[in-house]
Amino acid sequence: MSKKLNILYGLSFLGFVLGLSMLVWASAKFGILCGEHFGSGGLLSALVLVLLFFFFVFMRNFYRYMAWLDVRLRAERRERYRGIYRVLSMPSVNNKPASWNAEDITVGDFGWEAEPVTKDGLIWLHGLSVQWKMTWRAGFKPEEVELVGPKPVSHYDWKDFEYVGPKPTSIYTSAIPKQPCPFPVQKMSRWKTHFPV
Repeated sequence: MSKKLNILYGLSFLGFVLGLSMLVWASAKFGILCGEHFGSGGLLSALVLVLLFFFFVFMRNFYRYMAWLDVRLRAERRERYRGIYRVLSMPSVNNKPASWNAEDITVGDFGWEAEPVTKDGLIWLHGLSVQWKMTWRAGFKPEEVELVGPKPVSHYDWKDFEYVGPKPTSIYTSAIPKQPCPFPVQKMSRWKTHFPV
């Protein structure tokens, strides 16, 4: 993730906390004003109504902003991580816990270039099943993989795929994309798989 998007994610969390604090403060102030004119029942009613109204407005805009950030992040990943690689040998660097299900890698597997998890110069790849589920993640030295070519589509864009049935609402889902993954791994993982993040 770029430094700019990292800062935006941090600021969005800070804004969320500050926004909720301001919401409670403003509702309390408004409730006190209503309490002076209408008594304690008016105070409580006004406080609850104003708090609910502003809470829903705030959350709606917060989730819109987070969706906008998600689109920016996926666009950045689509641009930066474009390669499909073939595994020539097992990864020699043990990066646990950053590596995930690395024991399921088979020489000859295809790996989809992914955002690095560590800063050691390794090429990080996701192994995907036919249904686009991530079965393993590992970092490889350049001599352990070979570039096959560019990705036909970014695997980070799974939210935009067409599905048999309803679209997925989370990474852990049984939703099946209509188009199978063109460069899948050779064997399925023994563990529960999920869409790439």
